[in-house]
Amino acid sequence: MSLQARLQQGGRWALAALALAALATVYTNAYFPTWIPVAATIVAIAALVWPREMLVAIAAVGPVVNLSVVAAEWPILRAIEALVLAVLAGWLVRRGPRPAGPLLRRLLPAAIVLIAILVTSSAALAIEVHAVAPQEFASTMHALSHWYLWTADTTGVVAAVMLIEGVLLTLAIVDMAEAAPRLAIAIIEALGCGGAIAALLTMLLATGLLPDVFVRHVRLPNGRFAAHVTDVNAAGSYFAMLIGLGAGMAASTRGTRRRVWLGTVGLLAVGLTLTGSRSAFVGATAVPIGAALVAARRRMRIDRRATWALAILVGGLAIAVLARAGFGSGSELRQEFTVTSLRMIAARPIFGLGIGRYYDFSRLILTPRLGVLYGNENAHDYYLQIAAEIGLAGFAAFAWWLFVLLRPMAGSVADRSRDFVSAGLLVGAAVFLITSLSGHPFLVREAAIPFWMLLGAGAIASRVPISTSVRDRSTPRSTRVAWIAAALLVVSLPLRPETPRLRLRPGQDGFGEWRTGAEGRVRDMTAFAAIYIGPKVTGLEITMRLAPDNRGHASMLVVDQEPGFSQHWTVVGRDWTTVHVELPGAAPLMAYQRINMSVLNRDGSMPADPNVALIEMRDVTISSAIP
Repeated sequence: MSLQARLQQGGRWALAALALAALATVYTNAYFPTWIPVAATIVAIAALVWPREMLVAIAAVGPVVNLSVVAAEWPILRAIEALVLAVLAGWLVRRGPRPAGPLLRRLLPAAIVLIAILVTSSAALAIEVHAVAPQEFASTMHALSHWYLWTADTTGVVAAVMLIEGVLLTLAIVDMAEAAPRLAIAIIEALGCGGAIAALLTMLLATGLLPDVFVRHVRLPNGRFAAHVTDVNAAGSYFAMLIGLGAGMAASTRGTRRRVWLGTVGLLAVGLTLTGSRSAFVGATAVPIGAALVAARRRMRIDRRATWALAILVGGLAIAVLARAGFGSGSELRQEFTVTSLRMIAARPIFGLGIGRYYDFSRLILTPRLGVLYGNENAHDYYLQIAAEIGLAGFAAFAWWLFVLLRPMAGSVADRSRDFVSAGLLVGAAVFLITSLSGHPFLVREAAIPFWMLLGAGAIASRVPISTSVRDRSTPRSTRVAWIAAALLVVSLPLRPETPRLRLRPGQDGFGEWRTGAEGRVRDMTAFAAIYIGPKVTGLEITMRLAPDNRGHASMLVVDQEPGFSQHWTVVGRDWTTVHVELPGAAPLMAYQRINMSVLNRDGSMPADPNVALIEMRDVTISSAIP
């Protein structure tokens, strides 16, 4: 056996062990009722014996399987991920050393590099947490070993595994469908079925007919509905993606099947409408536009370069419309989110801040207004978020992976001998990717897993005879290069820098630099501000009063927020007032603690001009700290 074959076998067994270890946490948790490990065992055995059938089952019921767990009331766990882990473990164990098919060989180099980046990113975080907070590291590992399907973690394991699951799920579909191409069509049909079920449940939720036992977990914005997930924007991305799939199937079938698919598209459109997702609405416009492009390409034989130019133009227009319609009056906030993401990328441009760490690190670098409004938040642009977390190297690997998956579908669109299935799948994938410019459906498993399944099935469904369309352009050299890159990533672990000391630039936090003590210096404060404190500070005193030029108020409310810990309201008038703030101490990998401060009118409304000096601050004194 060659070295490359040994590496691939070792990688397969390592990934199988990872999937089994994650799934096995249901057996090590004494709080889980008996039916959960029993169900996990049944699913794992079924996945080992019938992996293809289980893939179809995940596509059909995966998006709504969590509702069965919700109905059982306890515990709320990531049920769809448990199904995926079982199928992946069964595929990896069962596959054996048989040669990979031509399409799978083309996908392997990109998959190897992306998985290596994700694994080393999480490993770097684990090494750093172990170095700076050994007790936190031990508690994190204990939580992962007992509550993996119910928890997140500081070391990025859950976030890394989530993306790795998507990569492996796509590879599993391609591998099994290369031997049995009908599997791809079965998965496509099952995805449509799952979308129709989710849309029907959403309609029942909107009309108040869904039983209470299913909706106790639902906390949705007024007038917006999604039954299978609590993120209405991710639900909108999911429905819009499947509209493209359904349109392609409807255009490629006849008789009763066409009527069924048209009915499915109608249900999905209603589901999309009920989510109220503006970005998904804009993304869904790619469906008729894509249909027009495909028709023009086939009928008029437009030159390939002209087709790409037209597609880029339409895509640019869609993004511009999304920037306006999707962002609406919050465009300034979106710009501030973008600034936040770019600062994170600049802090660690090559390998990023660590997979899964954007949300936590955001508390240190959000603009003062975003800090007050959100405390912690995702990027509202998944591509910027992935670039911040795993760096430009990781973003390039992620883009490469998407490119090699989308290329077969794009290559078959202009073929007059083909039906419109590939075009529908390509448009559906494009819709999902477009909505990720203003959201993060990739972070919602019920939306991301169907997307990865669509890509895997689409890559196979787009194939025509290998001699004319899917030439095996991969070589042993490209795979060897991928393994060398993976080895270099592992070697780079001891050389990676420690977590950067992220914070706003001096002066942008609303106060500028300050020193403790009673020096009597005065700083002006506008409606939004932030103070950075050392990691061990547990108590703080701030002396403030209304600014002399603020003559329109006798007193105002000053709100101090410690993200994830506490919030206090203090009435500040013309006389000096001391505000006492308690802090928990910084979490691991956090170089600072941050206090977000805002100034409101006494009735809780925003000041007429939030950019003028409203409060002046004299002293900031540390009252207590961790030894």
